[in-house]
Amino acid sequence: MAKQRISAKQGAARKQVTILGLSTAPLLLSGGLIWAQDAGGIRATFDISQRLEYVEEDGFTVGSDEGLRSVTGLGFALSSETRGQRLTFSGSTNVAQNLTNGGGVEFEDTLVALDYARSSRNSELTFGLTYRRDEVDDLAFDTDLLLDDDITSGDGQREVFGATTGLTLGREGPITTTLTHAYEKSVYSDTIDPSLNDSDTQSVTGRLSFQVSPVLTTDIFASWRDVDEDGPTALDRTFRRAGIGAVYDISPATTLRGELFYEDESSESATVTEANGLGYALSLTNDRPNGEIRVSFEEEQTINGTRREALIGRSYELRRGTLSFAVGATRTEGFSTQSLANVAFDFQIDPLSTIRMELDQTAAVNDDDSEVVNTRFDMSYTRSISSLSDISASIALVDENVIGDALGDEQSVRFDLTHRYELTRDWDLVSGFEYSSVDEDTSERRDRSTVFLGIERSFDIRP
Repeated sequence: MAKQRISAKQGAARKQVTILGLSTAPLLLSGGLIWAQDAGGIRATFDISQRLEYVEEDGFTVGSDEGLRSVTGLGFALSSETRGQRLTFSGSTNVAQNLTNGGGVEFEDTLVALDYARSSRNSELTFGLTYRRDEVDDLAFDTDLLLDDDITSGDGQREVFGATTGLTLGREGPITTTLTHAYEKSVYSDTIDPSLNDSDTQSVTGRLSFQVSPVLTTDIFASWRDVDEDGPTALDRTFRRAGIGAVYDISPATTLRGELFYEDESSESATVTEANGLGYALSLTNDRPNGEIRVSFEEEQTINGTRREALIGRSYELRRGTLSFAVGATRTEGFSTQSLANVAFDFQIDPLSTIRMELDQTAAVNDDDSEVVNTRFDMSYTRSISSLSDISASIALVDENVIGDALGDEQSVRFDLTHRYELTRDWDLVSGFEYSSVDEDTSERRDRSTVFLGIERSFDIRP
């Protein structure tokens, strides 16, 4: 059973936005953000931007972006939608040149995504392809990588190729079958960090659901995941899980969910480590007039021992927003108990300003087989100054805390402040400041500050 999560809409002021699992800086370009959602027809969206930025860096060992830079952003998105089919294709890149040291032209933050879905009343087939190339430090903030739940930081570049397929049968019938397959390949370059290993990851999941009665649904499920690394510190891992589950409506307002499963996990480097056994997940949800209360318990087998986790949460529907939170604890055999907290807050302060905040903490095993608690925090604020201008600010933090005495803690922080002014009906003037910092136990701290000024526009074509 999926662990309890609380999510919030991402703020418009965040440096990165999601495009079918890809992220890029909206100050530079935002191709694919605003394709048509209405059924029927073809729509094309194009984005172009030009900006000058001055960059200061400290602690980087490979390459340098310091000095005055010219950055041209290009993006596009095409979409076609009919009653039974949907096709979207988007791409974006930044063409950058350092004007201080006379460096050559480089392509940065390159993103491509293709997504296709064909559906009928009772079935759906999906297919997706993704490609991205970005700095390793920036991708640490990306929560949409297909199969990589680890927080990975480092000095260098990372290319990620991804593919997904999905099939759902019996969507409106008493028996529903869901099958998914995902593949992801990561390749690192321009780095001397031996801990950054190229990898191939595959995942297959299947679930068969039976609507036994109006208040009871039962499931049979299985999953498999394989990680094959290539590098000086490579670590290959395999995960298998199979089990049964049920969802029972105790009353119109109260739902009980449960799963019982057997899982097997192995990790191989110079030696082979294995773990297997039974696990379970239980949750109870009670609807309230302005939200819900949720309690969950889970026990699972990991390569480091049995992990147990308990959470209790509450959500509220506010007059001008939403608030959700959960608190609890997790403990893995042989390690100390760790507290967990999840919070999501989305609130319209007044007609001109909005604030959003999200905190998410999870227990996990990282790519070094260390027991960790991962923390992700995002907060953004936007305010309209006038009918022609607005200001926005955001801060994001990702932290990997290795439990115990082992080294390997990582923390990345990013802050940006942006002002936007509508010069004409088609063009906007953007200016602002960005700062990022990466602090790792095993390497020197890396800092980057950027001041920028630029113009941008977006336009649609509907053939």
